[in-house]
Formats: sequence, structure tokens, C-alpha cells
Amino acid sequence: MGSYFDHFPQVPYRIDKNVDNTTNFTGATNVLARVKLLQEALDSVWAYYIHTVKDHETPEILAQRVYDDVGAYWIILLANNITDPQYDWPLAYDAFNKFIIDKYGSLATAKTTVRMWQKNFKSFDITTRIETLRTTEITEDAYDASALPTSEGAPTSITIGTSVVNIWEWKSIVYVYDWENDLNEAKRQIKLVKPDYLGQIQDEFRTLMRQGASNPILRRL
Repeated sequence: MGSYFDHFPQVPYRIDKNVDNTTNFTGATNVLARVKLLQEALDSVWAYYIHTVKDHETPEILAQRVYDDVGAYWIILLANNITDPQYDWPLAYDAFNKFIIDKYGSLATAKTTVRMWQKNFKSFDITTRIETLRTTEITEDAYDASALPTSEGAPTSITIGTSVVNIWEWKSIVYVYDWENDLNEAKRQIKLVKPDYLGQIQDEFRTLMRQGASNPILRRL
């Protein structure tokens, strides 16, 4: 397949001006060109499956494992709308801690700096097995004034119709380390297009990129 960027359109880029006032141009890859990749297929559960990215599992490693083609890493990025793998891909534990230290000065600072105060409500219907969790950001004063416990603790059980529902209410402090970690962990759930559709997607991508900006599917961001 080659590089992801091999199939992007070229645009003229001015490199210098001659003494006679003419301008020299070279071809440059238009990295802002993006396509809406087979959206109908990606929205259908039969076209992909959900994968949890493990530590040190890069798009290239996944592409080799899933598609037997390390060069197909771009399909993983495009299918998940990842434009910057350095920031949009989940960081491994050691890289995450380095990111925290660079941003907040130290792990200790990040673990003791408050990001927000919140009130939490969770219910679990024993009959339907449906769990609901809601969190609401509150002020520090509201947190201090609240009589809610600081952990889930034991639930309060109530009966609604024929169902028994367990309810928890508690308040909590979210520190920046935990907040950043939750954001990082949320990135681990990605779509992996099933290998059966690899050739179709590669061909569609090449076609769209050749058609250029006149194609209604092509977007310039």
C-alpha cells in the first residue's frame, strides 16, 4: 500500500523567488485533505470490531497483526478520525507519566492538584441489569456543604414496580492525574476494520484522493 501520504493530492508550494521576479514552485503533499472513509460501512457493526489498545501497541504494530501489512496503519488512523497519533493515540504508562511531569511539574503535583469537585449518582436495576451513572460538577463550597459520603459505600435499595433498584450517591474530588488518565484510557477503545474490507477501503481511498476536492465526499479541514 505504501505510505498513507503517498495518495494525497499534490499542491504547488513556493520555495523561492528568482532575480527576474519569477517564482519557483515545487509539489507538496496536501496533508489537510481528508476523506469520509466508507462511513456507512464503518457505522455498521459487521464492518469492524472494537479493540482495546494495549501499552506500547502502535498503529503500525496493530496493522501488521491484523492486516499482515504494517503500511496499512493509516486505515486504523482514518477509521478512528485520528489526525495526530502523537496526541490522539493512547500513551503507554511510562510515556503518560512523562507527559504528566512535563505538563504539571511532577507526579506528586498532578496527584494533589484538584481538577474538579463533583456529585455522583449511580443506579443498578437488578431485574434488567441496567446500570446508570451520572456525574455533576459542583463548586468547592457545594462540595464542603454536602452531607454526601466521599465514597460509594453501601447502596440504598428501593422498589420500582417489580424491580429492585440499588442507588448510590456520593461526592468526590477529581485530581488532575486521574482526570488526564481517564482521558488517556478513553482513547484505548478503537474501531478496527475487519480484514475482509481492507482491499475495498484501500481502493476507495485511492479513488477519492485522485478525484480531488471536486468529489463531494472529500473534505478540506
